[in-house]
Amino acid sequence: MRDQIELRAVDLDRLVAADHPVRVIWDYVQGLGAGLAGAGGAGAGAHAGSGPGDAEIAVALWLYATVEGVGSARALDRLCESHDAYRWLCGGVSVNYHSLSDFRTADPELLDRLLSESGDVVAPM
Repeated sequence: MRDQIELRAVDLDRLVAADHPVRVIWDYVQGLGAGLAGAGGAGAGAHAGSGPGDAEIAVALWLYATVEGVGSARALDRLCESHDAYRWLCGGVSVNYHSLSDFRTADPELLDRLLSESGDVVAPM
């Protein structure tokens, strides 16, 4: 029956190829380390939901979305549920459009600055 719920085991790491551009963005964000302290405002951890990696996930999601031409928190939220590269970036952490929007508006210059500083690393792919 098509209306039944189906549970599936998913190996998140296999969702994207080893040479997929989303991995370049994740590596870049991981390299920022302390540079993300306070990213998204003081309450960013509370918005995203699960701990210290929340700012990294939100920054990586927004960087990848921006490179891909996605500027809407609602569209990004849908991609996090349906698109493998975005699901991989989430790494099993739940996000929603409201937390994504709050993160983006808490420090509007953050992603612009990171995109500028990253140069060719996260250039349109």
